[in-house]
Amino acid sequence: MEQNASQRQDYLFQRYLQDTITEEEYAELWELLQHREQEDVLTGRLQELWEAARHAPPLLSHGQWAEKFRKAKAARPAAAWRRLLPRVAAAVLVLCVATGAYFALRQKPAQAPALAAQQPHKKDLPPGGNKAILTLGDGTELVLDSAANGQVGTQGNISIVKLDSGRLAYRASGGHTGEVVYNTLTTPRGGQFQLLLPDGSRAWLNAGSSIRFPNVFTGRERKVDVVGEVYFEVAADAQKPFIVQAAGTRIDVLGTSFNVQAYENGSMATTLLTGSVRVTRNGASLTLKPSQQALATGSGELQLVRNADLDQVMAWKNGVFWLNGTDMASLARQLSLWYDVEIVIRGNISQRFTGTIPRNVKASRVFDVLQETGSLHYTIEDGRIIVSP
Repeated sequence: MEQNASQRQDYLFQRYLQDTITEEEYAELWELLQHREQEDVLTGRLQELWEAARHAPPLLSHGQWAEKFRKAKAARPAAAWRRLLPRVAAAVLVLCVATGAYFALRQKPAQAPALAAQQPHKKDLPPGGNKAILTLGDGTELVLDSAANGQVGTQGNISIVKLDSGRLAYRASGGHTGEVVYNTLTTPRGGQFQLLLPDGSRAWLNAGSSIRFPNVFTGRERKVDVVGEVYFEVAADAQKPFIVQAAGTRIDVLGTSFNVQAYENGSMATTLLTGSVRVTRNGASLTLKPSQQALATGSGELQLVRNADLDQVMAWKNGVFWLNGTDMASLARQLSLWYDVEIVIRGNISQRFTGTIPRNVKASRVFDVLQETGSLHYTIEDGRIIVSP
């Protein structure tokens, strides 16, 4: 019987993590957790499930998880709270336990779980999603998030196909005929999209990014222009190098996977995962090996980072924000871009955060967890998030 209850608990907790749990299942999960007597077994199992679901590192020790669980059970929500949907984040046990996997809390102990319930979520902000605009060579704009799957355009014998809600592909039938046309795929703030280029290379665009590319690669090289953040998996072709132009920097590739971050604030970083690339800027060049990164300094010079944090670099593509001693200002920039919202910081928030945040949750859930650290408070007002100590 205990085994069946444990399996049911695992199923319900996974439903919670996926944001698919119903109100009735939510109440059932609460009751199961309340009646489990072996808290050390329970908290360990919930931690395993959370880390497996979020691909997150073990951020809290077993003892810290157990203490969070003890506090959560002592703050059992009233019946009225239990009727609320799971999005009312830290007012319920499950998120009180799960918050431990978001952050390794530092400097200040966590406050009582019910604190976050004080924040009204009537004006909550949804996470970003698959959104993009394709601008054709003649200036025609196609809004891809509202377009139906299937062929959305043609250029000569090139078909432009929306594969699903987040992917676009260029497909040629026979040899190329007609002129080379340059198109631009742009993701807005709060958007992301994937592009299958004419040569079979793949590009993933983070929010607020763009890539300019031809409908077919002719000549002796394959060249694209990038703004923002794009991850590439380049199809190998030794006879035709792949070249990325970004923020005054040239990246030469034969066949490899790498990430380029070149937002319009002038900073630029190229991080290599596999293969080899050569990064050139202002006459200087660096040849990268896997796990190395080329950073453009404020003076325009290139700086080599030999052991880049690949988990942090690739977190956006893997569906999370990866924090490693991140300050509030840096975190606010990431969250502002993804949630397409202005974040105003009033006062000095000195705490740094370490852990992971899923990108598929509403803004209130993220800030509820931040608020639980005791280092800040927040409100959502007039489409802005106001953060203060």
